[in-house]
Parts: sequence; C-alpha cells; structure tokens
Amino acid sequence: MHLESVMKFASSAGRRLCDYGVIPAVALTLALLLAPSLAARTWTSADGKRNFEGEFQSYDPGKGEVTVELPDGQSIRIREDRLHQDDLTWVKARQSPAAERLPDEVRARQIQDMKWGMFVCWSFSTFYGKEWTPTLDKDASFFKATGCDTDQWCRTAKDAGMGYILFLAKHHDGFCLWDTATTEKKVTNSPLGIDVLAELRKSCDKHGIKLALYFSEGDWNWPGAADGGRNGGRNPEMKKAQLEELLTRYGPIEFWWMDHAAGTGGLSHDETVEWVHKFQPNSFVGFNHGEPAGRLCLREKGRPGEIGDKSATRYNQEAEGSFKGYLVAEFTYPILPKHRGGAEWFYSLPKHDGLCHPASKLFADYQGARKFGNIFSINIGPNYEGKLRDIDVKTLAEVGRMIREAE
Repeated sequence: MHLESVMKFASSAGRRLCDYGVIPAVALTLALLLAPSLAARTWTSADGKRNFEGEFQSYDPGKGEVTVELPDGQSIRIREDRLHQDDLTWVKARQSPAAERLPDEVRARQIQDMKWGMFVCWSFSTFYGKEWTPTLDKDASFFKATGCDTDQWCRTAKDAGMGYILFLAKHHDGFCLWDTATTEKKVTNSPLGIDVLAELRKSCDKHGIKLALYFSEGDWNWPGAADGGRNGGRNPEMKKAQLEELLTRYGPIEFWWMDHAAGTGGLSHDETVEWVHKFQPNSFVGFNHGEPAGRLCLREKGRPGEIGDKSATRYNQEAEGSFKGYLVAEFTYPILPKHRGGAEWFYSLPKHDGLCHPASKLFADYQGARKFGNIFSINIGPNYEGKLRDIDVKTLAEVGRMIREAE
C-alpha cells in the first residue's frame, strides 16, 4: 500500500474510531497499524453511518463495554451505546454459546431463582378469536397489530416481582415474531413491520428481566401437515434453522417451552435438546408432552408440586412420573378464567376485558412455586394495540405488592 493511500485510510479510519470513543491520538496510531491488513468483522456505529473492522473478544455488561481485537492484535474497548443494535445483539448472543456448561445443580438454582414470569402469547390467534388459526390461506398481513409496547410488558413484569418473560416466538400457524430468513410469514412483513423479539430483548435488558421462548415444534406450513390440526408436518432442517436464529441473534435464552401439540417437526426431542445446547448449553429445554427429554418439566395448565407429582400436571403425567432427567418444574395457565367464546392463551375478545383471575389466586400459586422450587409462568395476551389489558396490569401490580409485603 502506498504511503499516500495509507495516510488517506488512516485519516478516515482514525475518525471512525474516534466516533466510538477511542482517544484521537490512539485512534490515528491504530489506524496506521491497521492499514496494511484489514480483514475482520465489520462493526457499525449506533447511527448506522460508520464502521470499522475487528474481532470480538469480550463483553462487560456491568461497564457497558465491548472489547474488540484489531487486525494488528491490539485491543480496544468500545462503549455499547456507540454500537449498532444488531452488533450489540450479536455480542450478547455470543456470551452463552461461548460459556461452559454450568453444573446442573448450579444452573437449576439459577432457573428457580427467577421465581415467576409472564407468558406472553401474541400472534395470528390474537386476531382470529380462537386458540388455533388455520394458516395456509393467510400471509403476514393477517397480523393486524397497530402497536407494540414491550416496555409496558417488562415494566409490568418488574412491578410484579417477576424474573422473566416467556415469549411466544412461533405458534403452530408458523407466523414468526422475529425477522427470520426462513419464511415470508413473519412479523417484519406484517403491517406492524418491526422485529418484535428484538424489541422485547431490548426492553428485557433495560428493565432487568430475563428472556425465555415458547416454540411450536410442528408447523402447518411444512410438508405433510394438516392445516389447523394435530399434524404439524416434517421439516427438521427448517426447525433447526429457526432455532439457530433464535439462539444466536437474541441473547441468552433462559429456557425453552417446546409445544408438542402439532408433533416434533421431524426432529426428535433428544435431537432438539442437543441442537439447542450446541449454541447455548445452559439453556433449559422442556416439552409439554410427547417423548420426555430435557431438564425442565412443563406443566401446561398445571399447579405447584414436587417433581414427580403426576397430579400437578394435566398433559404430561407419564413423563412426570417416570422421567429422571427433570431438575426444575414449570407450571402455567391463562390469567383469563373460564369464559365462552374467544381464545384462552391469547387476547380473547373485548367483551372479556374485565375477566381476570384474582391477585389472591396468583399469589397463592406463587407461594406454592416457591415452596416446591418451581417456576410459575402466568399467561397474558397483549391486545390488538400490543398492550396488556388494564386489568392485567392492575392485578399483577397487586400481586407484586403482596410479594414484597410477604418477603
């Protein structure tokens, strides 16, 4: 490289490094050293206008700093607010995959310490008025949400003393709530036009809430599926591709709530657990029924109880009574009591906006979860505007008050 070219590059690269908070004199020196051999990952500034090359080394969430190794071997620290959100998400996603698998008893305690959380279901069924939504005659425009307030979800969870949000990434209809490359039936192609999971990840980080994901194993868009029925077809490679996206682009996933209602999708439960742990070995995996696997026992419409208590679960009794791999049990049910018409797990209908289980019931089940070392995921469905109902917010705030007074 000729001297004139080197200096031209150094001046430009030095200014770009300064934009990331690197001292100007150091930036120019580093840029000169970098000029002959610039071949690494491209990092982009928060405003998307500037970039430079370097290899990721580490991330310190306490200091809010990312350490990047430049091509010459020197390292620089960059404030996270100077990085583009895509780069920061990529960085956070690399933390768990790179981590060694924790001892089971340590990781189980971490899961138990999350105590309880909010199971957010928001998808096609929000606008269909029934639990399962046939999908082959629909595209992304069927998801008609006019807003998305993930900050409200997380604030409400925080006020309720919750440790996590369990978010529905994809239901049986195959509509993906993240910006996937595997299908056009995704939220970024809907009128809303945003990556909801990315927004939720940012809100969770902002409010100190951990993130878990629900994922339908089967998909009515896949070969061999019966639209709207129990057969979700087979497409193991797409199932793996979707899980890989979720595991590598959205930071640490505390646990997975795998729904077996539409089958395995062609990838067995043991294979699914193995695939998840390839990327995030400390992520717990559970299945609501079917072949038992994973470390997390799921109790759909269940209740508190010791692991092995078959009466505490509705759909998974055989596995609960015999499988020896479970370390923690989770139970969940809708915040909506029994009602006529509309959905249960999703937002139902406006006429049901006043229906909600009382705070006393939720608090009693929270206490039961703590007694038996369970985690409790209360299900709530955001409405058409992407907000939690007023009665949900009020009820959970009351539960939070009861928890603080008791503890």
